[in-house]
Amino acid sequence: MNILLIGANSAIATAMARLYALDGHSLFLVGRDLLKLEALRDDLVVRGAEKVALLELDITHTARHPELIERASTNLGSVDLALICHGLLPDQASCERDFVALKASLEVNVISTLSLLVELGNYLETQGGGTLATITSVAGDRGRRSNYVYGASKAMISTFLEGLRGRL
Repeated sequence: MNILLIGANSAIATAMARLYALDGHSLFLVGRDLLKLEALRDDLVVRGAEKVALLELDITHTARHPELIERASTNLGSVDLALICHGLLPDQASCERDFVALKASLEVNVISTLSLLVELGNYLETQGGGTLATITSVAGDRGRRSNYVYGASKAMISTFLEGLRGRL
Protein backbone atom coordinates (compact mmCIF):
# COMPACT_ATOMS: atom_id res chain seq x y z
CA MET A 1 0.00 0.00 0.00
CA ASN A 2 1.17 3.55 -0.77
CA ILE A 3 0.68 5.88 2.19
CA LEU A 4 0.88 9.67 2.39
CA LEU A 5 1.44 10.72 6.00
CA ILE A 6 1.10 14.44 6.77
CA GLY A 7 2.39 15.61 10.13
CA ALA A 8 4.67 12.60 10.19
CA ASN A 9 6.72 13.79 13.17
CA SER A 10 3.73 13.78 15.52
CA ALA A 11 3.69 10.97 18.07
CA ILE A 12 0.58 9.31 16.67
CA ALA A 13 1.79 9.55 13.07
CA THR A 14 5.19 8.13 13.97
CA ALA A 15 3.54 5.18 15.72
CA MET A 16 1.30 4.53 12.70
CA ALA A 17 4.24 4.81 10.30
CA ARG A 18 6.14 2.19 12.29
CA LEU A 19 3.21 -0.21 12.08
CA TYR A 20 2.88 0.33 8.33
CA ALA A 21 6.62 -0.19 7.89
CA LEU A 22 6.42 -3.57 9.64
CA ASP A 23 3.96 -4.63 6.93
CA GLY A 24 6.32 -3.48 4.16
CA HIS A 25 4.28 -0.52 2.88
CA SER A 26 5.67 2.51 1.01
CA LEU A 27 5.41 5.88 2.73
CA PHE A 28 5.65 9.53 1.75
CA LEU A 29 6.27 11.55 4.91
CA VAL A 30 5.52 15.26 5.25
CA GLY A 31 6.62 17.41 8.18
CA ARG A 32 8.26 20.65 9.27
CA ASP A 33 11.53 19.26 10.60
CA LEU A 34 13.69 17.57 7.97
CA LEU A 35 16.17 16.16 10.49
CA LYS A 36 13.37 14.40 12.36
CA LEU A 37 11.89 13.17 9.07
CA GLU A 38 15.27 11.74 8.04
CA ALA A 39 15.65 9.95 11.38
CA LEU A 40 12.14 8.55 11.05
CA ARG A 41 12.84 7.42 7.47
CA ASP A 42 15.94 5.54 8.60
CA ASP A 43 13.96 3.88 11.38
CA LEU A 44 11.15 2.88 9.00
CA VAL A 45 13.54 1.36 6.47
CA VAL A 46 15.09 -0.80 9.20
CA ARG A 47 11.58 -1.87 10.25
CA GLY A 48 10.78 -3.05 6.72
CA ALA A 49 9.19 -0.19 4.78
CA GLU A 50 9.46 -0.84 1.05
CA LYS A 51 10.13 2.82 0.25
CA VAL A 52 10.20 6.04 2.29
CA ALA A 53 10.31 9.51 0.73
CA LEU A 54 10.25 12.86 2.51
CA LEU A 55 8.97 16.38 2.04
CA GLU A 56 9.79 19.20 4.44
CA LEU A 57 6.87 21.62 4.45
CA ASP A 58 5.21 24.22 6.64
CA ILE A 59 1.67 22.91 6.27
CA THR A 60 0.20 26.40 6.54
CA HIS A 61 1.64 27.17 3.09
CA THR A 62 -1.56 25.99 1.42
CA ALA A 63 -0.43 27.09 -2.04
CA ARG A 64 2.04 24.18 -1.89
CA HIS A 65 -0.60 21.53 -1.14
CA PRO A 66 -1.17 20.59 -4.81
CA GLU A 67 2.61 20.18 -5.17
CA LEU A 68 2.67 17.99 -2.06
CA ILE A 69 0.05 15.66 -3.54
CA GLU A 70 1.72 15.61 -6.96
CA ARG A 71 5.09 14.74 -5.43
CA ALA A 72 3.58 12.00 -3.28
CA SER A 73 1.69 10.55 -6.24
CA THR A 74 4.72 10.68 -8.52
CA ASN A 75 7.00 9.19 -5.90
CA LEU A 76 4.63 6.42 -4.80
CA GLY A 77 2.86 5.81 -8.12
CA SER A 78 -0.49 6.44 -6.44
CA VAL A 79 -1.83 7.29 -3.00
CA ASP A 80 -3.91 4.50 -1.49
CA LEU A 81 -4.15 6.03 1.98
CA ALA A 82 -3.72 9.68 3.00
CA LEU A 83 -3.46 10.39 6.72
CA ILE A 84 -3.62 13.97 8.02
CA CYS A 85 -2.06 14.03 11.48
CA HIS A 86 -0.76 17.57 11.95
CA GLY A 87 -2.13 20.04 14.45
CA LEU A 88 -1.44 21.96 17.60
CA LEU A 89 -3.00 22.54 20.97
CA PRO A 90 -2.88 26.33 21.31
CA ASP A 91 -2.56 28.23 24.54
CA GLN A 92 -6.19 29.04 25.31
CA ALA A 93 -5.41 32.17 27.34
CA SER A 94 -3.22 33.59 24.57
CA CYS A 95 -5.95 32.98 22.01
CA GLU A 96 -8.49 34.73 24.23
CA ARG A 97 -6.29 37.84 24.56
CA ASP A 98 -4.74 37.99 21.11
CA PHE A 99 -6.58 37.48 17.83
CA VAL A 100 -3.26 36.95 16.03
CA ALA A 101 -2.60 33.91 18.24
CA LEU A 102 -6.15 32.66 17.65
CA LYS A 103 -5.78 33.10 13.89
CA ALA A 104 -2.42 31.30 13.88
CA SER A 105 -3.97 28.30 15.62
CA LEU A 106 -6.82 28.23 13.10
CA GLU A 107 -4.35 28.41 10.19
CA VAL A 108 -2.79 25.16 11.43
CA ASN A 109 -5.82 23.30 12.75
CA VAL A 110 -8.52 24.41 10.30
CA ILE A 111 -7.37 26.23 7.16
CA SER A 112 -4.45 23.95 6.29
CA THR A 113 -6.52 20.84 7.06
CA LEU A 114 -9.46 22.01 4.94
CA SER A 115 -7.10 22.79 2.07
CA LEU A 116 -5.61 19.31 2.27
CA LEU A 117 -9.04 17.68 2.49
CA VAL A 118 -10.27 19.51 -0.61
CA GLU A 119 -7.12 18.72 -2.61
CA LEU A 120 -6.88 15.10 -1.46
CA GLY A 121 -10.61 14.52 -1.90
CA ASN A 122 -10.38 15.72 -5.49
CA TYR A 123 -7.24 13.64 -6.09
CA LEU A 124 -8.79 10.44 -4.72
CA GLU A 125 -12.02 11.05 -6.63
CA THR A 126 -10.09 11.48 -9.89
CA GLN A 127 -7.92 8.47 -9.07
CA GLY A 128 -11.06 6.40 -8.59
CA GLY A 129 -10.51 5.40 -4.98
CA GLY A 130 -8.40 5.48 -1.88
CA THR A 131 -8.81 6.28 1.78
CA LEU A 132 -8.59 9.68 3.42
CA ALA A 133 -8.32 9.92 7.21
CA THR A 134 -7.81 12.85 9.55
CA ILE A 135 -7.07 13.01 13.26
CA THR A 136 -9.74 14.99 15.08
CA SER A 137 -10.58 15.06 18.79
CA VAL A 138 -13.33 14.50 21.29
CA ALA A 139 -12.60 18.13 22.25
CA GLY A 140 -14.74 19.06 19.25
CA ASP A 141 -17.84 17.47 20.79
CA ARG A 142 -18.54 20.46 23.03
CA GLY A 143 -17.00 23.75 24.06
CA ARG A 144 -15.02 23.53 27.28
CA ARG A 145 -13.70 26.58 29.08
CA SER A 146 -10.16 25.21 29.13
CA ASN A 147 -9.77 24.56 25.39
CA TYR A 148 -12.69 25.91 23.37
CA VAL A 149 -10.45 27.35 20.64
CA TYR A 150 -8.96 23.91 20.01
CA GLY A 151 -12.37 22.26 20.38
CA ALA A 152 -13.98 24.63 17.88
CA SER A 153 -11.30 23.86 15.31
CA LYS A 154 -11.78 20.12 15.73
CA ALA A 155 -15.57 20.48 15.54
CA MET A 156 -15.26 22.25 12.21
CA ILE A 157 -13.00 19.54 10.79
CA SER A 158 -15.31 16.77 12.01
CA THR A 159 -18.36 18.45 10.47
CA PHE A 160 -16.52 19.03 7.19
CA LEU A 161 -15.46 15.38 7.13
CA GLU A 162 -19.07 14.24 7.57
CA GLY A 163 -20.04 16.15 4.45
CA LEU A 164 -16.96 15.04 2.50
CA ARG A 165 -17.70 11.42 3.38
CA GLY A 166 -21.15 11.85 1.83
CA ARG A 167 -19.62 13.33 -1.31
CA LEU A 168 -16.92 10.73 -1.81
